[in-house]
Amino acid sequence: MRTGSRILGATVGRYANRIGGGQFSIGGKTYTLPKNNGNNTLHGGIVGFNKKVWKAREIASKEGEAIELSYLSADGEEGFLAIFRSKLLFTVPGDRNELKIDYSANTDKDTVLNLSNHSYFNLAGEGNGDILDHVLTLHAKQFTPVDNTLIPTGELREVAGTPLDFISATVIGKRIDENYEQLVFGKGYDHNWVGGALRQREWFGAGRGGL
Repeated sequence: MRTGSRILGATVGRYANRIGGGQFSIGGKTYTLPKNNGNNTLHGGIVGFNKKVWKAREIASKEGEAIELSYLSADGEEGFLAIFRSKLLFTVPGDRNELKIDYSANTDKDTVLNLSNHSYFNLAGEGNGDILDHVLTLHAKQFTPVDNTLIPTGELREVAGTPLDFISATVIGKRIDENYEQLVFGKGYDHNWVGGALRQREWFGAGRGGL
């Protein structure tokens, strides 16, 4: 549970990232959401999943230590339609230095959803500088450009020749201060990358202004 304005280390929902104009339409009907990011709805609204109390229980897993979190969101909560049941499974594999998060959800009618985790990791350890000297690889040939309110424009742009090209391992801070419109809008990296046969989208954030 997080109560601050910066959603750090939190589970984000119902909808991670921004919904332009605080509105979406399904089945010919428009639904209006509370706006908490200028004219947009960010990370589920004013009282998103990061401010909810989830039920927790330990899970027996062959992979390692695991805990399951579940939450039932009522129809109309923060303006979103449908009863929404979500579960998260956090696993720490015993033989690997990693954290695994599995998401599952079901609803009683069509709706929109985009669950995510909003944790940040400094691999050098807490209090040991920033992450700008970390090396990042993203297997994605495209990204989604945004406007100056960070809403995707609908374009899929090739990363080649831009500061958003991390196909080969690259130091995060190497190009973050370049005078490139997308870096100016995001105050660094605050974008979605698109890659793979199924056009899987990966979000990455690293910037000067914070989120």
